[in-house]
Amino acid sequence: AADLPPGGSSNLPLRTTSDCSMIKTLRAPGSKVLHRCLSVQISSLRSCCSSCPPCGFAFTTGWVDVLCTLRFGAFGTMMTGNSIFVAKSIVSKSLTDLLFYSSVIACYAVGIALHRHIDFKLGHRTSALATAVPVTACCLAVDVCRLVAGPSRWFVCCVSVACGCVNVVSQQVASVVTNAVTGNLQKLSLAAWEEWHQPSCPEGRRQALMTAAVTGSFVAGIALSAVFLTALGDYHLARLERMPGH
Repeated sequence: AADLPPGGSSNLPLRTTSDCSMIKTLRAPGSKVLHRCLSVQISSLRSCCSSCPPCGFAFTTGWVDVLCTLRFGAFGTMMTGNSIFVAKSIVSKSLTDLLFYSSVIACYAVGIALHRHIDFKLGHRTSALATAVPVTACCLAVDVCRLVAGPSRWFVCCVSVACGCVNVVSQQVASVVTNAVTGNLQKLSLAAWEEWHQPSCPEGRRQALMTAAVTGSFVAGIALSAVFLTALGDYHLARLERMPGH
């Protein structure tokens, strides 16, 4: 009666027999071990789920880079390679190549600024869905422009805008670079040294595993894209050979 409110009745739900048995189970001596095991499993599941988006970003980035290199002669995501092409065009005195590769780099910067603008308008609550709209529009613009104006290497600028948005999102999601290998290999090498000489904390191991997974996904995207394009090329070549007059 002392636990009841002044009105004489309680608004709390009555405990059933199953609720009482559950409370007794949680108060049992082995419940702490069970709770700890469940906490570890939940933490592992969350880590696994958090690594899926950056790995997907890295795989897509590797795939896109191969397509852009073979189709347009420029990188869609790796501006280091395009900067080398800029320097090469200056040495070879090719104004057209200089303007082309400089435009690709500038469009990549536009993609980063576009993401920042969306993030600012949404009050720093950028969602993948909001960023997916301009990214999808840029990728579709490549095929539309090709159908309207014919093939041109300048269409890679649209891809660079999309990749600029995607790469910023991936860095905010997992704090891992998904469009390059050099920096990630440096992190992995340092993490391996730290683990060998002075074992790091669990958070350091988690970051190292995330970096390794992202790097592997990037390389897998490159490899599978090359295999797919080779198989597709062989398929089209076989069709041409079967056509009359060939």
